[in-house]
Amino acid sequence: MAYDDFVKLAIIQDSRNNFEPCDTDLSFLPAPLRSFYTTNNPVNIEIALHDSTSVRFSPVKYLKQLQEEYELGDSSFIFATHEGDPIYHKSNGIFSCVHGASTLKEIKISHSFDSYIKLLENEMLKKAK
Repeated sequence: MAYDDFVKLAIIQDSRNNFEPCDTDLSFLPAPLRSFYTTNNPVNIEIALHDSTSVRFSPVKYLKQLQEEYELGDSSFIFATHEGDPIYHKSNGIFSCVHGASTLKEIKISHSFDSYIKLLENEMLKKAK
């Protein structure tokens, strides 16, 4: 998938949003996220949603730290947060959960990383109206 539309919408939404190519080893990332992070490392990205909340993507240099901070296990790869709650990739989709809750209750957001990016594109378009 080409991520050009997502990148353009994010920058239009907030000119402080900044993506850069990444040439470091990304083998620690789940395969579906590598293409995005290779061409569009989200250096400083916050996507405002139509409900007045936001999603903050983590740049490559902080991804390993993010895994340790949220401690969701090896099957969950956290790449963003939504108002402090982790957004993560698993083999069967993109999920979120309430950070700090005594019981982990996952909410499936999307079937894949690419469909999650499309979902955010639609959110940005809604917000722009």
